[in-house]
Amino acid sequence: MLFTPVLDVFTVAVGIVLDGGHASGLYFMFLIIIFGNGFRYGNTMLIYTQVLGTAALLAVSLVPTALKIHAIDLTLLCWQMIGLLVIPLYIYAVRKQEDRATAGRIKAEETTLRLLDHGPMPVFAFEPTDAGPVIVYANKAAGRLLGDAERVIGKEPSVFCLPEDRDEMRAFCEQLLKGPGIEPQETYVRGQSRGGDTPARLICTGTRIHWRDKTLGVCFIQDIGDREALNRGLDAPRQQMFMSTLVAGIVHDFRNILTSIIGQAEILQMETKDDRMRSELQAIIESGERGASIVSQLLALARKVEQSDSLRLTPQQHGVLERLIGLVRFQLPPQIRLRHVIEEQIPPVELNIVEMEQILLNLVSNAAHAIEGEGEIDLHIRAEQEPDGQPCLLIRVSDTGKGIPEELLDQVTRPFWTSREKEGGTGLGLTMVQRIVKRHRGRMDIASKVGEGTTMTIMIPATSETISPQPAFGTPSPHAKTHQKRKARILLVDDAEEVLRIHQALISRMGHAVTTAADGKQALDLLRSDKRSFDLVVTDYRMPELDGLGLLEEIRRNMKHLPVIMITAYGEDRRLKKARELGAMLLNKPVNFHNLEQAIQQALMPARSAQKP
Repeated sequence: MLFTPVLDVFTVAVGIVLDGGHASGLYFMFLIIIFGNGFRYGNTMLIYTQVLGTAALLAVSLVPTALKIHAIDLTLLCWQMIGLLVIPLYIYAVRKQEDRATAGRIKAEETTLRLLDHGPMPVFAFEPTDAGPVIVYANKAAGRLLGDAERVIGKEPSVFCLPEDRDEMRAFCEQLLKGPGIEPQETYVRGQSRGGDTPARLICTGTRIHWRDKTLGVCFIQDIGDREALNRGLDAPRQQMFMSTLVAGIVHDFRNILTSIIGQAEILQMETKDDRMRSELQAIIESGERGASIVSQLLALARKVEQSDSLRLTPQQHGVLERLIGLVRFQLPPQIRLRHVIEEQIPPVELNIVEMEQILLNLVSNAAHAIEGEGEIDLHIRAEQEPDGQPCLLIRVSDTGKGIPEELLDQVTRPFWTSREKEGGTGLGLTMVQRIVKRHRGRMDIASKVGEGTTMTIMIPATSETISPQPAFGTPSPHAKTHQKRKARILLVDDAEEVLRIHQALISRMGHAVTTAADGKQALDLLRSDKRSFDLVVTDYRMPELDGLGLLEEIRRNMKHLPVIMITAYGEDRRLKKARELGAMLLNKPVNFHNLEQAIQQALMPARSAQKP
């Protein structure tokens, strides 16, 4: 291999001499020889051939000149030498960088595969074929789900699921490969049991990647663990709905904790650019908001006050419904299949997420208990119209169970009536569903025949107003219209240091100037020192010595038109009615960024600022 470049260079050198000297066009053959050997054998051969070509060019230029055979053109020779030195060296640098990049990519791929192979989370990759998605890789953890990782190569991803859920898994994988984006997606399926009769409960998170000129789907599998723990978590909202008493102080402390959780998560979400971290923080925020909604419902039940500040169900929350149904599927025995269809454009309703979860859990649970052995449950959520043309949200659950005798149809929604007393039925599930439906001016129809199954249909009227996709926990101003945002000087008052710090960070993120006060007296001193120094006061309700209502009364005596937002963790209170009468806007804790920003902008509107209490 070392002799071949010598022969090539010598041949070209002889040709140059015979063609009249170094000015011959055969000079470019040196470059071709150098590049050819470099591309075929690498950078080492490129340098070797470059040295040979440079020496040959000097030889065919200087020797004939010394022998007075040809004259030498020094300018041309200089340019030729520069060409032989610079151009190959540039190619050398490019190739070296390419080799470094290739080595880095190979190392990264090997490292990634090692991490996946030895990682605790089951992972598999699949590619599209004419017959559907086929697994091309599975790590050791994925193999443990079925006993052997090699056994799943070449099979469909649905091999990880029960037969009843394989259609869900197959559709999920096909959507990952064909979908318009590469954002991570989730599905909930039941897997093969590794002991006992309880199936594994799997959350599958997948995305699409490009790997070595191929488009692959990658799916991470998470087994959420013990069924009883999950049951307790999912049954908690239903159990809490029947609590008859609730200590106001506990509610206050819990709402302050949620304020810290949601606020800290939102601040971190604004600061990070990592998409995975933002997604995990969003899950924390959603959990906190769900907890706030549950607390609000408990407080409303305890005081027999209608709840109006829950996280409402909107058309934008299609993914939330998918997750709820996935969790419901985990509750089913392995021999029962759940099929669901959620229409993309569902109408906005006053129904909140917790209430929707309670409806789905109870209806599907009742349907499952009515099925003996194998069976199917069909769940439909879509837009519908009443005979008078009013748009509604339709929730329909049908099963292939044993059905309900006609004489019992009127009794199934009565409190404490149950046909499953021996199995531990309470007789409160459908009673709760009916109560939720009636509270939202809806209706529930039950159609059933013995031996032919049961269909339960719920119709919830759509709201006439446009609902914002952001959650709203407070009582919005009647002046909520489109307006231009305005930066302001805000006095923030709260005796809880953590809550004060969180709210200060959120308001500062909005661009406002914030001054803090630890209690009502300190705030009043700041206001009295300069009545014109603040555009808005945001205060806590319950504080020692001078509370929020006392501060509001003092403000109205001396600064009648200064807008005030009062944040409370106590919900409805007879003293809070006076705060409304004095023109304060009320918000319930926990207050998130969007809710607080909307309230501040509404309070700063000229129409509201000029309003007399």
